[in-house]
Amino acid sequence: MIILQVLQLLFYTVSLFPKNDVFKPVISMVEDIVAQADEVGGNILQFEGLGVTSGVVHGILKLSDQQNAKLIKDDQVIKFTEYFLSRKFVFTLKDIYYLTKALSALSNNKNQVPAVVSVFKSNFITKENPSLKVRVTNLLDRSIPNAAVTAKSFTTADDSVTLFDNKQFSKSTDKDDTIVLSNEVAKGYIEAHAYVLDVMGAKPKRGMFMCNVGIKISNGKQYIKPSNYGIGLKVLARVMVEDVQVYVAEKDQMSGNPTKLTYPNKLPQSLEADSHQKLVMDFNLKDLNSGEAVTAHQTFIRLTHIETQQEIFFVAEPNSNDHYTFTLDISATAKDSFNHQSGKYKMALVVGDATMQVPISWTMGEVTLKFSGKPASTKRQERLIEPQPNIEHMFRIPEKRPPKIVSTIFTVLVLSPLLIMVILWGKIGANLSNLNFSISTIVFHVGLGCIFGLYYMFWVQLNMFQTIKLLAIIGGVTFLGGNKMLADMAAAKYNS
Repeated sequence: MIILQVLQLLFYTVSLFPKNDVFKPVISMVEDIVAQADEVGGNILQFEGLGVTSGVVHGILKLSDQQNAKLIKDDQVIKFTEYFLSRKFVFTLKDIYYLTKALSALSNNKNQVPAVVSVFKSNFITKENPSLKVRVTNLLDRSIPNAAVTAKSFTTADDSVTLFDNKQFSKSTDKDDTIVLSNEVAKGYIEAHAYVLDVMGAKPKRGMFMCNVGIKISNGKQYIKPSNYGIGLKVLARVMVEDVQVYVAEKDQMSGNPTKLTYPNKLPQSLEADSHQKLVMDFNLKDLNSGEAVTAHQTFIRLTHIETQQEIFFVAEPNSNDHYTFTLDISATAKDSFNHQSGKYKMALVVGDATMQVPISWTMGEVTLKFSGKPASTKRQERLIEPQPNIEHMFRIPEKRPPKIVSTIFTVLVLSPLLIMVILWGKIGANLSNLNFSISTIVFHVGLGCIFGLYYMFWVQLNMFQTIKLLAIIGGVTFLGGNKMLADMAAAKYNS
């Protein structure tokens, strides 16, 4: 790694000098250094870390500009580019610098500039947005002029159906195709130079598609590009619920008295069903773009108990003609699905799909279900209702206290240093003759006593923060009193 760091500095330093044959040994090292890069997945080249990779690529491209020649292969540049694009989500300032440094070198050199084809605005194709728009740029998102863009193939994602081949993109004339740059001070617009391809004109069915794009750039020998760019997109369509019929019938009957509904209306009155009956719902899903009957990945009937808000979901399955029929056997589902919870339920139809433009959540009305059994209490309900056993905590038995004589001896030993101090004061001739009963002397000694008392209170009652607050006040007053007392004693001694 240290060798690579030294070499990236060497490449950049040599690039600052004029072209000269004396630098040929350095230039010959480029191929060997690139050969040491790690290849990942067959399409990525990298060294150890973003910083080293950025420095080496930057130095090589600068050296390439000095020599006015390609020092590494085009496919190697593409693989390094794939690595930097895979690291585009960085967060530290150091990594942002390394990434910007590499992308700038790849976008602003004279010999090898990777061209990028990216989707402009959205890759969702709808009736309101019928076209696919792309931009041709460098890695810093600067538009490359004079590009010819072609849809080499436009197929379904599984490659089973081809919509069209070799269809030319045209330059967009939409005035709204701009890139907005804004901050707190100002707002600006840059022309996007987008290319547009009409997709809905080919009348595709809703689904996932893959568009393989090829580009040609006139007067741009420095641009390098793969043979095609794959762009994934979705064709979305609005789906409508039609031919809805809901009815309650006896178990052994094939049909009942249906109530027809139109989305998003509700049932005119609540339906009722007991354990001898069944609830049936028929409906179709229609693609509004093609007018054909379709199916959706997720089609549910949701029943929500009005009092408990418990939700029960049932899957509605289509038949071979893409017609949906949902049958709810009241007695068969009473225990496992409903827990015999009779009452009113809100009934809703939920339809969703990755290629639906707007999902459907249709509250259709209410249905009253009557089950023969009684609801069994759940474990959660038992925990909330039944009293829990008392928790008796056994405290640790306190240790046996020492005898009274031991405590007395310990107290005497603790107080003995104070007694020894008083005795020694008497022997060395300590007296109170120099004590001056001035205000400063009284303040100092009272403050000193309060500090000792505060220490005692700290042990028996106060916490640390309360003690520190009081000590700051008492200590400050004691300090001022002591300072004045010592100054008076020094002045008296000097005068005498």
